[in-house]
Amino acid sequence: MKLFDFMHDKALCGNAFRDPSWDTWRVIARCYDGDASLLTLKQQDLVRKLIGREQLPTDAPRELFIGAGRRSGKTRFDSLLAVHAAAQDYRPKLAAGEWATISVHAVDRQQARVAFGYCRGLIEASKVLSAEMTNATAEVLEFKHRTRIEIHTASFRSIRGYSIALALLDEAAYLRTDDSALPDVELYRALVPALMTLRGRLVVTSSLHRKTGLMYAKYRDHFGAAASSSRVLFIQADSRTLNPTLDAEQIDADYRDDPAIARAEWGGQFRDDISAYLTEALIDAALPGRFKRGTRIARSAFVDMSGGVVDASVLGIAHSEQVDDQLVMILDRLQTIDSPHEPAKAVAQFCETLKHFGITRVTGDRYSAQWVVNAFAEFGIVYEASELDKSAIFNECSALFAEQRVELVDDKRLLTELRLLERRPRPGGRPDAIDHPRGAHDDCANAACGALQLAAKESQSEVGGFLKIEYLMREVSDEIPSG
Repeated sequence: MKLFDFMHDKALCGNAFRDPSWDTWRVIARCYDGDASLLTLKQQDLVRKLIGREQLPTDAPRELFIGAGRRSGKTRFDSLLAVHAAAQDYRPKLAAGEWATISVHAVDRQQARVAFGYCRGLIEASKVLSAEMTNATAEVLEFKHRTRIEIHTASFRSIRGYSIALALLDEAAYLRTDDSALPDVELYRALVPALMTLRGRLVVTSSLHRKTGLMYAKYRDHFGAAASSSRVLFIQADSRTLNPTLDAEQIDADYRDDPAIARAEWGGQFRDDISAYLTEALIDAALPGRFKRGTRIARSAFVDMSGGVVDASVLGIAHSEQVDDQLVMILDRLQTIDSPHEPAKAVAQFCETLKHFGITRVTGDRYSAQWVVNAFAEFGIVYEASELDKSAIFNECSALFAEQRVELVDDKRLLTELRLLERRPRPGGRPDAIDHPRGAHDDCANAACGALQLAAKESQSEVGGFLKIEYLMREVSDEIPSG
């Protein structure tokens, strides 16, 4: 049974999707089925607007991408797709003991459970569907004909070995892991072979963000492109086109308050005001092994302490070196203590490392004020509050990266955090705001850049003297007659 017929069958979906507010989603269902030709002329004009081109889709896409505003009903539509796929019979294509899996991926398990809850509610409301369900847990729904709906993480490792009939990625633009800057791309690459056995389909829905990652790549290649592959369909829609019940006055007010955010949150558009803090080329240029060793000038330490519940505590140690005629900053050590941990024990471990490097002072932010100062003082280490906030530190470090005067340690989490940092312009000629995106972290990046910035600052006076002496010695040697 096709999706459009499934969502209108009272025995299967009741009245869940029959309200006029679902009109646009019903049009999308027709496109999902490959039946755009069955739409009215008015509905076909809507499809052209949604896909950004005149040519209507003629085939059922293997991959459907929907860039939509918030509160547009996309998670409920995902649940409809999941239940529809689970109701199909794949047994002729399955090996003995094999199951057809509908995998639901989201930013985290809690978010995935929202879609999963909609799936369960839809099934339990239907006598036909509930009679077919044989097992229901917090993360798996199984059916007599060997199909199951499962919650999965954003990790590409979690779906190896599965035969997937449908993969759903909810809020793909916001998928986050500590060891990858583009987990959506890695997950996509892992899903493609998992979908092959059953000729499964991929549906990716998300509100949009920065122009990077899977959603932007598919948008760039397939939205409004007349030569786009019929295997891929990209739909872009604002919240009220998909859900006309939303408060128009509130959305209009949000556009007046902050147009850039409103265009992404409600308009379903990518943000033009956000860019990457560092390019891939600058990060690659800072990888270890680029510089030969020279004369060490100054060594500094910066710590990013946390309460130990959510964020990691991280210590960065860096020094400056005179290499030929260039002053470079070298990150010597990045020590990360993951959460959960006891802050006092983290301080003890950091102080041991600081003493190993012969360092008696460490800089950090004003986190927990006097407690941090006293905790380090117990081990004979002076803790000083940074004159700069996090964003200012990143701004000052960006010049060092741009001039390729930085060498990092090979730490995957650090490199991921640096790649994810976002730059936002601020009014009045003020320096850009630099911060991590929603759901990400910057503990390692903050500690590393803090140490590098301090090493650059503390070496200025010392290297000035160093260069002056070297210059005078060259002058003297030039005056000495040869022979």
